[in-house]
Amino acid sequence: MAYADNMEREVQKELTRLDSSLFLDKLWSPFGYVYYAVRNNIGSGQEPLTVLEWRDGYGPLPLSLGIVEQVKRQEGDIRSAISSAIANNAARKELLRQERESAQEEISKEFQKSAKKLGSIGPWKPKHDVWAFSNKK
Repeated sequence: MAYADNMEREVQKELTRLDSSLFLDKLWSPFGYVYYAVRNNIGSGQEPLTVLEWRDGYGPLPLSLGIVEQVKRQEGDIRSAISSAIANNAARKELLRQERESAQEEISKEFQKSAKKLGSIGPWKPKHDVWAFSNKK
């Protein structure tokens, strides 16, 4: 246990030396195991991006400084991928906002049509006083 804690601290120190926004995290696999991942903290209110998952097709890999070396090897790719992901996320968020706004406008129009239709039939008077009926003893 102490070895794992020391290795985690050492890996984190090296990741921070590479980039202060990188951090070591433990993630849960749907296959029933925990594995290490290097993640990038891209800003407040946003989910950190996973830069590297330290596992193979059989399960988690033992934590070593090899994870830092792997991050170094893909560092240029990571930076461009992060920039691209941030831009894509912002565009996607705006598109979702526009779609939500459009759907709300459509619902509002349908509600107004329905209200006009009901208004032309009314006025409405309840046949039964439901509250009085439910409170009888």
